[in-house]
Amino acid sequence: MAEVSIVTRDGNLLRGDDQDMSNRGRWKKGQSGNPGGRPKDDVRLRELAQERTEAALDTLTQIMNSAKAPPAARVSAACAILDRGWGRPCQQLSLPGEGGGLVTLEALVKASYAIERTDSENAQIKAGT
Repeated sequence: MAEVSIVTRDGNLLRGDDQDMSNRGRWKKGQSGNPGGRPKDDVRLRELAQERTEAALDTLTQIMNSAKAPPAARVSAACAILDRGWGRPCQQLSLPGEGGGLVTLEALVKASYAIERTDSENAQIKAGT
């Protein structure tokens, strides 16, 4: 068997028996792949961006109103302004229900309660008693 050397990300050199070939590419039990956790937000960067909000909005407005700007850029700027001022529009979801109609919120709520009830309770409700 040929001896294999591996350099880890932190620069350590592993040779021969130092390597656990059966677990190569896997974390050891109880070992985190990201021991430092997620990086913390850079508060200063956020503050700087917020300080430039008015200038950014002015730039978007200029692009939106510019006859020289490509139509795609004008539409994109308009959408960005609307999204920031009014929030992004809700995504509409259509689900086919019984008989080809749409599922209503009422039907979804009833179905969620039906999951929590027993079969005999559901039979009584369906019978209207």
